[in-house]
Amino acid sequence: MGRLVIRAHGLIPPGLLGYEVPRRSPPPEPGEQARLRDLPIQAVLHPAFVNQYARFWESLNAAFRKLGVNVVTRHATRAEFLEILRERSVDLAALRRIALYPDVSGLVGSLLHSEEGLLAGLCSSPEIDCLLEQGRREIDPALRHPIYRQIEETIARESLLIPLFHEQTYRFAQPTVKGLRISVSVPEVRYEELYTSD
Repeated sequence: MGRLVIRAHGLIPPGLLGYEVPRRSPPPEPGEQARLRDLPIQAVLHPAFVNQYARFWESLNAAFRKLGVNVVTRHATRAEFLEILRERSVDLAALRRIALYPDVSGLVGSLLHSEEGLLAGLCSSPEIDCLLEQGRREIDPALRHPIYRQIEETIARESLLIPLFHEQTYRFAQPTVKGLRISVSVPEVRYEELYTSD
């Protein structure tokens, strides 16, 4: 996918509280991979993985097959995708998430909170609910950062989900354009802050 994305080191994207590049984990033991043989997986794909990221999904599915995992995929519209997640009728969901505002609590909570999260039926956790509440109450960023790190560690330890990449936003501007800042959330560019200098 080239420069459209950067590899994810966790659920939290660069630039937000709680983001850190972790130490590399050792590769799985051969015995762990052998247990995957002939494992059937029911998956649903967000429309982005049928269109924009179709080649990426094909590559990922080929890697599953190489491990002996049989992934049966269901293509769905956005509305069908959300309904399938609510029904909890799949084992795996390939989805795309774009933050509406640059806040870790909102991003993680909208996915993993046991009552409000999009993926609540697949991978919620009482520990994450508790940490989200702590993060929402804490106003000091220096104290919120370690709380969000604990969320990332819980996700990794319990293998709740596997963040693959973070999408990047690009803009090109003449040297005379000033005030251009790219955000990790919508709107990516605040056009009302742009001005030109001669």
